Amino acid sequence: MSNDDLRPTTLVGIKRLAKAIKSAQGIPHHQALDEAARRANLQNFRHASGLLRSVRPAALALSGAC
Repeated sequence: MSNDDLRPTTLVGIKRLAKAIKSAQGIPHHQALDEAARRANLQNFRHASGLLRSVRPAALALSGAC
C-alpha cells in the first residue's frame, strides 16, 4: 500500500505519515506534517494538533481509562 492511500486518524498517525512523506519526497518536515494533515482531511498540522488533542481527553473519559 502506498502512502497516497493512507488516511491517518490520530496525531501519531499523522506524524508517522509525515515521516514517510518527508523521506519519499525530500521535503522539509514541517511541509510533510501539513501534507499528512491534509490527507487526514484537516487544514494543516496545527489544525490537526489542536483538534485531535482536544478530542483525546473526552475519548479517554468516555472509555473509563482515566
